[in-house]
This record gives sequence, structure tokens and C-alpha cells, in this order.
Amino acid sequence: MDINFLSAANGITSAYLNHDNALKAISEAKGLDEETKKSFGAEFEQAYDSMMATKMLSSNLRESYDMMHMDDFKEHATRLGYSIDNRVIDILHVQLSDDMNNKVSDAMNSAMKDFQQSTNL
Repeated sequence: MDINFLSAANGITSAYLNHDNALKAISEAKGLDEETKKSFGAEFEQAYDSMMATKMLSSNLRESYDMMHMDDFKEHATRLGYSIDNRVIDILHVQLSDDMNNKVSDAMNSAMKDFQQSTNL
């Protein structure tokens, strides 16, 4: 199996398991202070407050979901790792079988050639 493929698969799995770090960094960004919001007008202030409330609700729902499904990411990673391991084993099995078949074929051809040469003498 190609080492680059395994490396890429490992990178994808790591990114999948560590996606929460990026989400937390975004959610921890500072909001606007009251004076700045008021300077843009009442409509902006209402829309901004509504957006921040929605963001907070989304964050709380996300945390709740993550707590309930905390082992799902590990389970998916285990399945992915198991799948990759099985694929590697299958590829190695095919490679070993092909190598053995080639060696047996070469040995049989050599034996046939030696037999033919010995009978032609």
C-alpha cells in the first residue's frame, strides 16, 4: 500500500477527530461592545443581538449533541482504521500470492526446460 495514501488517510482522520478545536476558536471570538452596536443603528443592534443569541443557542445545542455522541468520532475512526488495516492485509496477501505464483511458475518452467534438455540428449 502506498505510504502517501496512509499518511493522507491518517491526516483526514485526525482532522475529523479534531474539528472541535476550530469551532471553539471561532465561537470564542469577542463580540461588539454596546457603544459600537448602537453606532450602527437600532436595526443593526437587534439583528446583531438576535445573531448572537442564535450563535449561543447553536453552541449550546452543539455541546449537548457532542456530549451525547462523544464516542461516535472514535467509533468512526476505529472503523476507518479497521478498514484501512484490512485493505493493507488484502493488498499484502495479493502481493504475496502473486510473488509465490511467479516463483512456482518460474520453477515449473525451469524444471520443464531441464527435463526437455535431458530427454533431447
